[in-house]
Amino acid sequence: MFMKRVGAAVGAAVLGFGSLTLASAAAYGAAPMPAAQFAATTGTASCSAGDALPASYVGEFAAKLQMTELLKPFESEVKSEANAGHFPWDKETVSTSASFTYTVTFPQGAQVGAAAVAESSSMIASVKESAVSPDGLTHTFKIKLNDVNWAQIYQGYQADLADPAAHTVDITIPYTAVVNTKDEAAPLEGAAVTATGSFSFYPSRTWGRLGIGLQTFAMDTASSPLAAGISALPCIAAEPTPPGPIDPPSPSEPTLFEQEGVLPGDLLGAVDSGAADTEHDAVAVAEGRSSVLALTGALYVDDIRQQMVAIEKQYSQTAPDFADIAISEADFSFTAALTLPVGMAFTDASKSAVFSGSADFEVSSVEVAGQVVTVKFALTDAAKEKVKTYGDLKAVVDAAQSPLQVTVSGVTFTADSTPDTEYTVTGEVSGRFSALASKSAATGGRDIRFAFTWNGEQKAGLEDAKAQDGITYTVKYKAEAPIDPTPDEPEPSKPEPNEPEPSKPEPTKPEPSKPQSAQPVTPKKGGLAATGTEGGVLALGATLFTLAGVAALRRRER
Repeated sequence: MFMKRVGAAVGAAVLGFGSLTLASAAAYGAAPMPAAQFAATTGTASCSAGDALPASYVGEFAAKLQMTELLKPFESEVKSEANAGHFPWDKETVSTSASFTYTVTFPQGAQVGAAAVAESSSMIASVKESAVSPDGLTHTFKIKLNDVNWAQIYQGYQADLADPAAHTVDITIPYTAVVNTKDEAAPLEGAAVTATGSFSFYPSRTWGRLGIGLQTFAMDTASSPLAAGISALPCIAAEPTPPGPIDPPSPSEPTLFEQEGVLPGDLLGAVDSGAADTEHDAVAVAEGRSSVLALTGALYVDDIRQQMVAIEKQYSQTAPDFADIAISEADFSFTAALTLPVGMAFTDASKSAVFSGSADFEVSSVEVAGQVVTVKFALTDAAKEKVKTYGDLKAVVDAAQSPLQVTVSGVTFTADSTPDTEYTVTGEVSGRFSALASKSAATGGRDIRFAFTWNGEQKAGLEDAKAQDGITYTVKYKAEAPIDPTPDEPEPSKPEPNEPEPSKPEPTKPEPSKPQSAQPVTPKKGGLAATGTEGGVLALGATLFTLAGVAALRRRER
């Protein structure tokens, strides 16, 4: 199928692998594939606001190739190749199915967008954009047949014949064209977008590997206007309007330089008159419910210095008088807000705050509202007086410590709080600096109004031990130790005698006994001598008592 004339020396060999004669190949090669009828451009031309130049044309190239219509002039040859069991080998590698190529070219002056492709043909495996020229004006596409022999391709061809318009290869490319003067309109309107293509294949793989027998069939060429009707636009066709009076220049306004930024911050606490701590490693612990805390907001201002360096580079990298630029209307302030959780409260001591880190700033206001205390600190009046130049302002910033700190005292736990419960305080901080720099050689002869704003974020490495978002400080207090009741004072114990005292016998009715003669009792030697008169009396009484008990026991034994 589709054979072109090849050299007489190889003609017979090629005929051995194809189903066409050389004469018929030459004849078929003369008829292009009818692709042009399926391509066109569309779009809209318009002037700028007020019917003014420049004018523009927003358009789109669209091709909707009906593949059955492209092959219909060669249907009998396709069928012949199918009956012969041949395969359409590609010209690039002679290893897979052949492809149609389709090339769209835009004229100079067009700004071409990205192409989109799609296919719904039973014969086509894929459509891809294979090349774009360096200037972006020429786009080439490969339309690959299914990787099957001619018999199966012919089956797909027959299936699509019932509705060719529903089985297409679609290529769309958006573009724009702009006309800045009337003289540009006519050439642009006369320019055309063109599209054409071809189909090449080897009937024989063996000869194809030798580069012999390639069959190529061209498509006819589509040509559509790039910017139809653009010359008829009012901004191009109308006579020019004579210039009116020149408006007086408006009063020059200062150039506004605005910048938002982020400053690192942290929240510290001092518990029970201890040192301020960021509790990065562990949650802070107070001794008890009656403990008093001092909370400190810290703001790291190193980035402000870097921003000022950036200003110097942007507006005067080399001017030696930059430091002498006059500064007025300076406003430099920060606001810190601390919010307590339920279970904690501010006291009267919290209605004032202590600032540290710069002699040029001071606390300007402290406001306690429920669980929130808001502290503002700003330039002192003395600092405002001395800031007359950019150099003065830079000196104030350079002298400030980093961090700047503001401390609120008198924070307590409420009666409703509970021990061993974590209470998290949250902090927010923001800042603002604005000033007017008067025009000078260093500012390029213009007034510049600077306006910086900052918001704080938790400084890395100092985060709350309790992982959570924001600038926070977490504390808890210990439970009170239980109080033991005071025991009753013990009764003094009686001293134990050296010899146990015999207990008194229970009284019993005396049994009649025979009278006995009285026995003489000899007192123990040394008793009185050892203890004195009182000791002797006691010893004598104890001896008599003992003898009486012994006598009673003997009577029982009888």
